[in-house]
Amino acid sequence: DRWVSTPHRVVVVAEDTRPRWWLPPFLRKKSRRRQSIAFFHNLNYDANVSAIDSCLQPGEKPKWPPILAYDHLLQKHRASTTTTQQQQQQNGGEL
Repeated sequence: DRWVSTPHRVVVVAEDTRPRWWLPPFLRKKSRRRQSIAFFHNLNYDANVSAIDSCLQPGEKPKWPPILAYDHLLQKHRASTTTTQQQQQQNGGEL
């Protein structure tokens, strides 16, 4: 795919100087804690997702067929929760 996702960034918080007497000795050293916040969003379930014509070279065909956002998310969910045999049954013997 041509477009690469944005790098994830993490903020380094000021040095943590709290006492750590309850931790094992190898974990008692001071640390520079890192903090990040995740942000996720999804399209409306009925949004049509397809290649933008202006992003294709002349004569180039889209790599992926158009799909509804709901169907795409459902495919991703099924792929992460079903076995290969179940997937074949759902797709009429094809993966």
